Amino acid sequence: MEKEIPNVEGVLFRFPAHVLPVRAQDAALIELAKTRKAIDETVFDSSPPYVWQSEMSNDQMDDYYTRMDITSLNNYAEDSNQGIAFQDSHDHWRCPLGQSLRGRVETAEGRTRVVTDFYTIPGINMNGGSFLRTDDFILAVRSGIVTDNSIGFYFKNTDPNVFAGFRCDICGQNMMSWDCPNIPGLTYDITAEDGGIIDRVIATAKIMNAQMMYILPIFSVFIAWRLPAGLPLYWIVTTIFAILQQYYVQRRHPYEVTNK
Repeated sequence: MEKEIPNVEGVLFRFPAHVLPVRAQDAALIELAKTRKAIDETVFDSSPPYVWQSEMSNDQMDDYYTRMDITSLNNYAEDSNQGIAFQDSHDHWRCPLGQSLRGRVETAEGRTRVVTDFYTIPGINMNGGSFLRTDDFILAVRSGIVTDNSIGFYFKNTDPNVFAGFRCDICGQNMMSWDCPNIPGLTYDITAEDGGIIDRVIATAKIMNAQMMYILPIFSVFIAWRLPAGLPLYWIVTTIFAILQQYYVQRRHPYEVTNK
């Protein structure tokens, strides 16, 4: 049985999710913020809401050699309709910069993505973080300084017949379990029954049936330059350790993919 392995050559995107340009404020979205979100609609009389769009996620391969399955993208759109926070960072305990209004799944030019409309209001003091006030965030979005974003997601699935997690594109197993010896980004041989190598593929994984927690603008690459050297070094060392740990497991439990 042949297994389709995605070709990752030339399709890696460092930040596959983006803040999208909004040329004019949508009156329907502003009304939606009033009727669905605001406890006191009169707050918008003195502080008109600012609305922007974000490409939350898509099905393209990322730097970690993972990609979102359509099941996750559909969940993200539904979570956006229910309401999720646009956070300042992965410090999800902080006051959010904004809230989602609606989300939808779009397919065009060979790629599928989730687009979500968010809103915030000016004048909110963020009490620390990347932005002192929401005015600063709005200005950063409007000027194109904030262009990339990341998401926080989790797996919450009570149906034993539905898989939720990282599924390996080579062996089809849960990449986070002991059943899968493959590491995303490493190259593996595809062998025939006689042992001959018929192909070499890069291990990738699909993120299936994930739920959205929050979304945030990306700053970690730039923050690393300004932090004490110990913190970025910690990020690097822990990542390398995880790779070496999985490599050790793989060496003890060798695995070959057979193409029948």
